Amino acid sequence: MFPQLLTKALIVSGVGGLLCLDRVVLQAMISRPVVAGTLVGLCGGDAYSGLYIGAVIELLWLDRLPVGTYVPPNETVIAVAAAAAAVMTAPGKASHGLAAFSILVMVPAGLLTQAVDAWIVSSNDVLSKAAERDAAEADMRGIAGKHLFAVFRYAVVSAAMILVLSLAGSLLALTLYPALPPFAVRALSWGY
Repeated sequence: MFPQLLTKALIVSGVGGLLCLDRVVLQAMISRPVVAGTLVGLCGGDAYSGLYIGAVIELLWLDRLPVGTYVPPNETVIAVAAAAAAVMTAPGKASHGLAAFSILVMVPAGLLTQAVDAWIVSSNDVLSKAAERDAAEADMRGIAGKHLFAVFRYAVVSAAMILVLSLAGSLLALTLYPALPPFAVRALSWGY
C-alpha cells in the first residue's frame, strides 16, 4: 500500500508545486485553496471533498496577505496536502469526518510553510545582489538565470513540502483516524 501512496503523493506534489508557482509568477488565482483543493480532489476522483477542504482553508487564511515584510502561511501547500491526505486514503469519496480530520491535521503545518516561505524570500536577497552584479556587467543571461533559478527553487521547495505533508497526513489518516473513538468521529462529522 505504501508504494501506491508514494506514487500518488509524488503526482500530487508535482501538480501542487506547479499550482504554487501561481502565488509568485502568474497570479491567475489558481493557487487559491478553493481552486487548488478542488483540482487535487478531481485528480484523486473526489472533487467535492477537495472543494470542501479548499474552501475551509481559504476561509481560515483569507485575511493573511503578504503586505510589507509579512510572509503569510502558504495556504496552497496546506490545501493541496490536506485534500491529498483525504482523497488518497479514501478511494472514491472521503467521509465527512476524514475531510475534517485532514484539515485539523494540516492547519498547524501552516507555521512550517510560513517559515519555509520566509527563508525563500530572505535567500532571494542573495540572488538579487548577484543579479545586480550581473547588471553592472551587462550580463543579461546571468540576470535571467538567477530569476529562473528563484522560480525553479520555489516550485521544488513547495513540491517537497507537499510531498512530506501529504504523506504524513495520509499516514495519520490511515493509522490515527480509524483508531478514534466513535464520539470523536461523530464530532468531526458534525464539524464538517
